[in-house]
Amino acid sequence: MKSLNEKTLIILDNDQSLTDKTCMYYVAEKLFSKEEYEYFCKENAKDKNWVESFNRFYKMLKDKNISLSKLTSTIESIELTKGMKELFEFIRENKEKFNIIIASCSNSFTLNTILKYNKIYDLIDDIRTVIANPSEENLFIVTQNRFHNCKNCNPAQCKKEEFLDYEKINGKFKNHIYICDGLNDFCLTQILGKNDYVCPRKDYDLYKKLCEDPKEKVDCNIFPWSDGREIIQVLKKFI
Repeated sequence: MKSLNEKTLIILDNDQSLTDKTCMYYVAEKLFSKEEYEYFCKENAKDKNWVESFNRFYKMLKDKNISLSKLTSTIESIELTKGMKELFEFIRENKEKFNIIIASCSNSFTLNTILKYNKIYDLIDDIRTVIANPSEENLFIVTQNRFHNCKNCNPAQCKKEEFLDYEKINGKFKNHIYICDGLNDFCLTQILGKNDYVCPRKDYDLYKKLCEDPKEKVDCNIFPWSDGREIIQVLKKFI
């Protein structure tokens, strides 16, 4: 078995990367009325911190008497992005070569539910997200896991700082593969090196920034994808 620093670290986003939807809005659209959903979206646009949006979300669910079982089953209905099941089958077959962490603001309850339902929870070495604790008054109370001073990221999470903290604890990895989609993934992308890969989902915001804007330059390799199976080509380079 390879020592830890010889492994490749996979960093995976959730919303619109692992899963094909933004989970909170998917659930809200399923469980709120049209008027409630429009109000929810309007109020969220005012928030400076995603934690505030999550706490509004759970408060509205509680006020509607949505049960935990109903919430859970709705989250479980969120489909993984095309090809992700096959990608994780490949990771399982070669797990001794990789560590994999989730870096996402989807919150701990949502992520744990998705990972366990899809039977991939055991493959995840760490989950970096905001914490959802059960609450009688609010269904869940969401709090930040780590505070940061990054001016480029939402106050709820800086994925670059989560990544640096993980390597501080576990040692630096030889190579890195970052599977992601949004502008909030750019901060971490900027510090990846020439032997690393960022895999932005095609036609999403990070892809447009990296692949369509000639002003944006990064040191790492860029591998756009639309089907998770395509990313297996990148993983094979590190076996």
